Amino acid sequence: KTWLLLKPQQYRTVSDLSSYLLHTFQLHDSCPNGILLSMDGFVLPPFESTCILEDKDVVSVKKKRETC
Repeated sequence: KTWLLLKPQQYRTVSDLSSYLLHTFQLHDSCPNGILLSMDGFVLPPFESTCILEDKDVVSVKKKRETC
């Protein structure tokens, strides 16, 4: 668990935020297929604006599974 101050002007989309998390927490080796961000059990689409996130929102991060 960690707190993160999100700057919407810097991380405009969920995809931008995912890339930031992969880099910051050095997850490329442990998550070679990337990560999925979700909130309240719903996946956040990569194209969605981070403006949908509000204070006190809890975003879950899960390892993407290998696709066939």
